[in-house]
Amino acid sequence: MKFSIRVHDANPPLDSPQKDHETLMAERASIIAPVWVLIDMNSEGFVKALAKEYEIKVTAVGRKSGKPHTNRIWFVQEQNKIYLLPVSGSKSQWFKNLQAKPRIILTSGKNKIEVEARPHTDKKFVETVKKKFEEKYGKGEVKKYYSEFDAAVDLTIS
Repeated sequence: MKFSIRVHDANPPLDSPQKDHETLMAERASIIAPVWVLIDMNSEGFVKALAKEYEIKVTAVGRKSGKPHTNRIWFVQEQNKIYLLPVSGSKSQWFKNLQAKPRIILTSGKNKIEVEARPHTDKKFVETVKKKFEEKYGKGEVKKYYSEFDAAVDLTIS
């Protein structure tokens, strides 16, 4: 499994012998998006780390902008399977982004992993995920924060 680390060098070194100062400054000014660097790590450690978490960060690539967007969200974990429930259902921007580009980055503490998300709008599947959220977070809390129940996401960490 590959983990992702976000690297953004907003200040490239100015002491490069191959480039003059003006070239380096132009390059520095042109940096507009972060770069994702993938490194191999053990996914089992990531799954174990999730067991201690209440929420995780999900980074999806914008379907229009092409830029990464990160949201802190609730999740339910069953072994190496993760379920996500968009607060605004299918109207949630991150859910729409997943439908267009299903590769996402999950972040738990200092651990990151890139996975393929599977967005769903099937009512039976969404209801099953909703019940899992109610078991973990409480029925009242889910009702308090979630306005639509027409979309859900599942993914497998392998």
